[in-house]
Amino acid sequence: MDANGQRGMYLPSCKGAGCEGPDCAYCIYDMAACSRAYGEVACEATNNARAAQGIRGCTPDGPTPFPPTPVSPTPSPPTNPPLPPTPLPPTTPPPPHPEPPPVPLPIAECSPGLKAQLQEIITRWAKQMGKPISGGVSGKMKNGEDCTMNAVDYGSGPADSKQRFFFGSFTKIWVAGAVMRLHEGGLNLDEPAYPIMQPVYHATTGGNLEDKFGQSIKVVTTRDLLSMRGGITDYDELAWQLQPGHVKIDLGPGESAKLFGSMNGAPPGTCGVYSSMSYVLLGLVLIGQSGKTWDTVDLNPWRNIFPNVDFGMHGTCSQYVPFHMSCGRCESAGIDMKDMSCTNGYTSGNIFSTTGDAARYLRMLFTNQILKESTVSQMTQYQLLGDAGASNGAKCFSWAQGTQYGLGVQAPVDQIATNDKDRFVGHAGAGYGCGSINAYDRTSDVAVSATGAYEGGTAPIWYEVHETFARTSRLLSNSTAILV
Repeated sequence: MDANGQRGMYLPSCKGAGCEGPDCAYCIYDMAACSRAYGEVACEATNNARAAQGIRGCTPDGPTPFPPTPVSPTPSPPTNPPLPPTPLPPTTPPPPHPEPPPVPLPIAECSPGLKAQLQEIITRWAKQMGKPISGGVSGKMKNGEDCTMNAVDYGSGPADSKQRFFFGSFTKIWVAGAVMRLHEGGLNLDEPAYPIMQPVYHATTGGNLEDKFGQSIKVVTTRDLLSMRGGITDYDELAWQLQPGHVKIDLGPGESAKLFGSMNGAPPGTCGVYSSMSYVLLGLVLIGQSGKTWDTVDLNPWRNIFPNVDFGMHGTCSQYVPFHMSCGRCESAGIDMKDMSCTNGYTSGNIFSTTGDAARYLRMLFTNQILKESTVSQMTQYQLLGDAGASNGAKCFSWAQGTQYGLGVQAPVDQIATNDKDRFVGHAGAGYGCGSINAYDRTSDVAVSATGAYEGGTAPIWYEVHETFARTSRLLSNSTAILV
């Protein structure tokens, strides 16, 4: 059996009856073809595994390929008609390479001394801003601890460190991880997402996606949506939500797509435009794969690891947080966010978590503890947003023009100033009444999350927390960093 540069062959002492037998495996006869299909790391691992068994490639001098099926001599005509052959059950070819499943490692709480340091930073910034602020850190600290912690202050003194905040578009990197987990289970990222999305959309709205997005929505793939290259226009629902009678309406992804969905004119796959609507549509994918409704699906596939990570679904913001969330446009309209629906764009912006869990998620994601290495590798294949990353002569303009964007991953994270574009990976968030910076530092093996209940950057807070606890300064590049 041949597949993408690989060939099924017998191992020594093979007794299997075919490529699904217990003693057969794949060997690599065309490394380039295999690497294009499965990635260089996976194909090298397969090749090395065969080499360890004394097998070199798939050359004629190497192991014997599957032999042709022997032809038996023609038998004498039977007296009775022969019984029909028993059909073999369908089989799935073995994976082309072994890849161990991700194994989450235990994370300890940081020592009281480190927690006190973090609390001092957060309290000082909260007092200065007069707003609720939280900061979280997870990973290897300067003092040698490998731990997780977070701190909270409402602007009037330290508060419960378990208090959760909204993070805005940090939701996107979580949703991307959830979709990639489905990919590990068999979801094809390169097939059109329409057959998954349309039944969910129709069940909610009674309509068809092409009525809003045009016929091209039928060829947009899940990978296009993850990378924001589906030709989907960005959107903003706040003006609609502030209208009389709309303030407390909870919008699921179907209704949001019906109200605000459109295409930007770039052919799918040709140009990256930052688009929250792309991630609203990914909500339809997650719902379609779950068989549930938008408000009963659990968007947290790692609840055993992150039991307190939730999402705004139904209800006003006052049902989620005990503090005021500052939204300038809301206040200009005479509306307090505590009285508004906190669905927050669903899968484009509704994650509700502690900063400690946000930081721990990033650290675990980028150290392959919750998704396979090959999966994370796909997420960190970056293309530039806007014209700089366009292909086939396409033209488009994007927020954060020229930013590297993978599958739900910013590199570097927006608002982090650095010359080392691949060092600080993650996703920032800017929502109504919230803003966050969330990044994993590949050099220092530490993740930092800083969020506030106000619109505006938390970058200065993120910088101070990072410089206090990371083993390598942000101002040093990977080439000059020295870790001990």
